[in-house]
Amino acid sequence: MASRLPISAREFSGFMSKVNLKYKERIGVAVSGGMDSMALCYLLNQYCKKSGNQITAFIIDHQLRKESTKEASQISNILSTLEINNKIMKIQWKNVNISDLKTDNPNSSFPTKSQYETFARIERYKLLAKGCNEYKISSLFVGHHLNDQLETLIMRLSRGSGINGLASMSIISKFPVIRNIEAIGLQIVRPLLFVTKDRLKETCIEANIPWVEDPSNQSMDHKRNVVRFSLDKFNKRYHVERKKEYEPLTTEGLSRFMSHMQYHKNCINSQVNEIINHSEIKFDKSNGICTLILPDPIPTSHWILQKHLAIRIISKIITFVKCSEQPPRLESVMRLYDHILSFSTLSKTSRILPSHNMTSKYNNITLNNVLLCYEKKANHVLEAYEDILYEYWTFCRQPFSSKEESKSTIIIQNGQVVLWDKRFFIGINLVSQEVKKETLNDSDNSILLQPQYYIRRLCNKDIYGIIEAKTEATHAIYKDIIERYKKSAPSIARFCIPAVIEKSYFISSGNILRESEKIVSIPTLGISLKPESISCWAKFRGNVLIDMDDLVKNNFIP
Repeated sequence: MASRLPISAREFSGFMSKVNLKYKERIGVAVSGGMDSMALCYLLNQYCKKSGNQITAFIIDHQLRKESTKEASQISNILSTLEINNKIMKIQWKNVNISDLKTDNPNSSFPTKSQYETFARIERYKLLAKGCNEYKISSLFVGHHLNDQLETLIMRLSRGSGINGLASMSIISKFPVIRNIEAIGLQIVRPLLFVTKDRLKETCIEANIPWVEDPSNQSMDHKRNVVRFSLDKFNKRYHVERKKEYEPLTTEGLSRFMSHMQYHKNCINSQVNEIINHSEIKFDKSNGICTLILPDPIPTSHWILQKHLAIRIISKIITFVKCSEQPPRLESVMRLYDHILSFSTLSKTSRILPSHNMTSKYNNITLNNVLLCYEKKANHVLEAYEDILYEYWTFCRQPFSSKEESKSTIIIQNGQVVLWDKRFFIGINLVSQEVKKETLNDSDNSILLQPQYYIRRLCNKDIYGIIEAKTEATHAIYKDIIERYKKSAPSIARFCIPAVIEKSYFISSGNILRESEKIVSIPTLGISLKPESISCWAKFRGNVLIDMDDLVKNNFIP
């Protein structure tokens, strides 16, 4: 049986020694009001009194239950009594993009019952990121414990997860949801991963720390609750009813299993990172494109033929391109992998050798918003006296549908940072807000209004306008950038990057409101057509969702 002793200050200090906080560093803690987060908050506060660190507790009012606001206030009062600085933050569902929630009722501000957990989690982490940014905090502590680990393990076993899914959570990891710019650079700290919930309960009882019971924890509508109750019922057969044939699912045994999986995960990932660093895999970290270059024919020793390694590399590529917080399902990865092998393993006699400087193109495949393009290129090598074939497999966002295009057109204001297409963080700053009269092709009596800026996908007319421009020396540089981008991006997916548009309004002498539009920036390419008045920047979200330090550092666009 696991120990039920409360956690001592000395033991918790040992947990914190693995975190390596700086002296007087500010830290945050997410407090739900349950016994796990209340115990963590109490232990952290005791630790900070000795270490000199400053603690701020963040309480999220989800506003999905009538009692949530009252409970948040109750938790805040408890923490204030303990002299713990705290802040309540409310999820404003009316500000959430309704189209992203896919509600059954289009007039409702709430997601469907089956979705609200996912969207509440996203909104919760967005608020936590803002809170950490406000208080200049880089480490957010959460109360995940050993029982959480085991429940997650059972759920992942049930859906057939691989090594990565079956390994345990890490004590320190990247922020799990990066949907706003404030989340970049944050880390999550879980110091209680090897502590059972029983011990956290005893810690609260001994310290006389009250907690709030969330009624949703008893609902059988949530899969985690079903797993928790099933584990309790199964183990009860052994511990209470003394039925020896029911060997319990102990925390110790499952912990050992997760440790084994973690070891194998580290071994496999080490090989994967080595391949990525030394293979022809080119990540365009500005525009979210990745190209895999394979020799033709494929040598029998090539990593692409080692399935256990290849599917993990393709999984990383898909995660990068899709900007997904979670890796893709195995079946999706396998379909793309099988598609690559279907071309790569053809016998050389069945291939048609393209002439020098020619390319041969075959069918592309689209799966879960990822477009995989195939192109065969021949490079002439003088020493070999022949053309050497290479297969270019380019992963990118699938082309916009008309519905997606309308949804992705968003207004952006001066000083604002927005997440466009869930892939790019984009910000603009007006260098000068002075409205210049000479920009109008109208009479002197016209009145120019303040322009509006919005973001949409890049269009062919935008590129054509820049390339055809005959003025300014900088346009020659922009033409070169565009030509290099066109070589790196398949034509079918070339227009999936953002463009910043200026929309001008003016009232003519006839008192008629007129408008005109023009592109002012392609931020991912570093193109700015009005640098004297507006500064734009873009950051691809996929860079921060996977460990880009392990990836090749060369970009297509310098």
